[in-house]
Amino acid sequence: MGILDIFKRNKKYSFISNVITNLPNGLKDDEINEFSNLSQEKLGCELPADYRDFLSEINGFSYNGLTIFSKFNDTIKQLSPRAKAETRDIICWNEKYYDMTDITDYIILGKSDIDYIAYDKEKNIYVILTNGTMDEKDKSENFEERIEKLKSYGK
Repeated sequence: MGILDIFKRNKKYSFISNVITNLPNGLKDDEINEFSNLSQEKLGCELPADYRDFLSEINGFSYNGLTIFSKFNDTIKQLSPRAKAETRDIICWNEKYYDMTDITDYIILGKSDIDYIAYDKEKNIYVILTNGTMDEKDKSENFEERIEKLKSYGK
């Protein structure tokens, strides 16, 4: 069973499989653990559990203005030859963002054309932040709900 089959059966991810036909496979547990430890070192917080679960199913995606960051690797390079770590890798993207702003209380997990999906490191919740003012538009304890909400804001 391929990753698209998993998304077609799992309603919370069905919109992904309906529009993207070439998704990167999920990461192995040891890759996720190593990546999460690197996040702790570089971003001051391990990757949140729901996002880690997501990475075990699919290593991020970018489609039609909606990006959920990944662990940039050879598979991402093969599927998206023009992709760069700075624009797709969660740790690289956040390090660059932290350097450009004074906002370090979130891990930005993805973005649409107008908003960010983020994890509030202190409150341990997922939020939708406006691009620019970084005001919270919505929040939840569930990562998948934020993906759906981000998708709907981008329309």
